This record gives sequence, C-alpha cells and structure tokens, in this order.
Amino acid sequence: KLTFSVNEFSEKLYKNEHLKEFSFLKDHAEICPETGKQILPLSVQESTLKHIYSKNPKKEKEIITGEREKGVNKLFKTGDILNSVLEECFTDVNINEDYIRLLKQRFISPISTHLAIGFYRYFIADTLMVGNDKCIEVNFTPNNPQDFGFMGSLYVLADSSYRLKKAMLEIPLRSDVNYVEHLNIIQEFNILPTGEQVLAVDKMIVQLKVTEFVTKFQVQRNTFYNNFSLEEIPEKTFKFAGERKTESNASLRDEAFWQQQRPEKLMKSEEDMDKMLKSMSEMNNFKIFLFIGKAFIENFVETSSSPEKPSKVDIGPVNTIFSQNFVDGFRL
Repeated sequence: KLTFSVNEFSEKLYKNEHLKEFSFLKDHAEICPETGKQILPLSVQESTLKHIYSKNPKKEKEIITGEREKGVNKLFKTGDILNSVLEECFTDVNINEDYIRLLKQRFISPISTHLAIGFYRYFIADTLMVGNDKCIEVNFTPNNPQDFGFMGSLYVLADSSYRLKKAMLEIPLRSDVNYVEHLNIIQEFNILPTGEQVLAVDKMIVQLKVTEFVTKFQVQRNTFYNNFSLEEIPEKTFKFAGERKTESNASLRDEAFWQQQRPEKLMKSEEDMDKMLKSMSEMNNFKIFLFIGKAFIENFVETSSSPEKPSKVDIGPVNTIFSQNFVDGFRL
C-alpha cells in the first residue's frame, strides 16, 4: 500500500479566511500511528502479488493479482520531482547485509557481523512484549555523532536464539537527497514452522519538504509478506516475458477481495477519500487549486485544461523557472 499525504496538517489551513472553503478537510485528517503527526491522505494505491523464486537456476518474478487506486492521483500524473524522490527512497532494505544503500549513502547495518560493534553504541532499554513474543529492547546510535548512520531500536527475542523480532530505524535529517526531511523504516520478522526467519512487515515513511512556503508531504509504503511456501515451483509458472506480469482481472477486484487480502485495515481517511474528492470538486475555485497542485506535483503546467483539446505544449520544469543566487540575484 502506497499512501501520499499532507504532513503536519495544521488547523490554520481551514481557519484562514481565504481558505474557509477547505473547512471540510478537518474531517478527513488523522494522526499517523508511526510518526504521531496529523496527516491528510490525498491518494492511496493498493496491490497484491505473488513473488516466485527459483534458487537453481536463479530466477525471480512477480505476478500482480490485484491493483487499485483512489484519491487525487486520478487527477494528476506523477511528477518527476516525486518520481525521483521515491526512486531514491523506496529501495529494498536488507538489514542482514553489512552495508545498506539508501538515499545515495552507504549505511552500516546495526546488526552487521563485522562492522556494527565498532560503529554503533548500544543501550539495553527495556524488556517488553512484541506481539506474543517477549523481547529485549536495544536502542542504538552512532558512536560518533558526526558519522552518517542509522539510529533507532532493535527488539531481540529474549530466548537462547536472540533472533531479531523487530527493527525501527531512522535516518538523520541531513542527507543530499533533495526534498527529503526525514525517513523511518519499520521491519518485523517471523519464524516459519520450518525454522527459517522471514520478513513479515516492511514499512517505510518518507517525510518531504519541497520549499519553505509549500506545506510538507508524507509518502508511506507498507508491504506485508505472508503465505510463504518452500515447495518446488513448476517451471511453467516462470514462463512469461519480463520480470512482472499482471493478471487480466487484477484491476476488477471487488471490495470483498480487498477486505480479505488486507492484513491491516485502511485508515478512516483513506476509506473516505472519494467523499473528500467530491467535496473538493464542488468548491468554487477548484480549477485554480487543481492548476496550482498540478504545477507542484507534475512540475509542468499544461496550456489547455479541456479534455477535447489536449495540451500540445507544457511549460516547465516549474521548479527551475525562477531562481536566485548571491551573484546574479533573481533570475528567470
């Protein structure tokens, strides 16, 4: 599930006299459970898929069995600003590797066999239950505050195995990826009846800040893994072109399918997104706000808003039309 939201949603927005038409938005704002900040979800995309893997010969493919989207992304094309940021942020994180490549940086894993002890400082904080398992909470931070590394908490099973049950990682504010203000990673692990440890929950939350005068955004990707099978897969299952294929009825799944497939319920604001869009479309100045929104999200402005006469020329990129530096001053 991929959710795009306004972050740190403030009451000032709908108390402002010029924005009083937005007062209905307060009914759609909620507290994000992971960050504790009030967010206003604008779009949500969901997909279900089967991941198939062969060790010998090595092959890895995906079959999409269901997909759907709702919210303002039906009005916008994903802009190059958002695309480039998500590409840098939403890379797979394998905490078992010595180095984790993220945000154009190479981070040392807090459970690296060879490097972690010399790089991080660990503190046993508490003993608590994570689900049905008793765990030891271990907080960690880089030994040298100037070093670029993770900080966060590890939850280790309080038994003789000392396996990792849960990891919560944070990235410091400073990074050279434009617009990224903060990044959180939450991973949970399960042990299969056969003894293998597998990743069960993988949440990544990116908090964005485009400019000082534009509100902040949050993009959250929640991935859940279940129904593991270690049985041999027939060779014919892999016989399709490309790394991924989509089943013909994937976009036609009904609500009962999604209710059954979801490991975690949608937030109320995510469920009511169509109501919010309907209220927005009834506003007097909706076209103006849509124009401004497209400029920032798509980074290009269309010269025609009529579906019958599509835009032949788009003006942009918007973020480089105006610039300023201490030598030349204001530039166009």
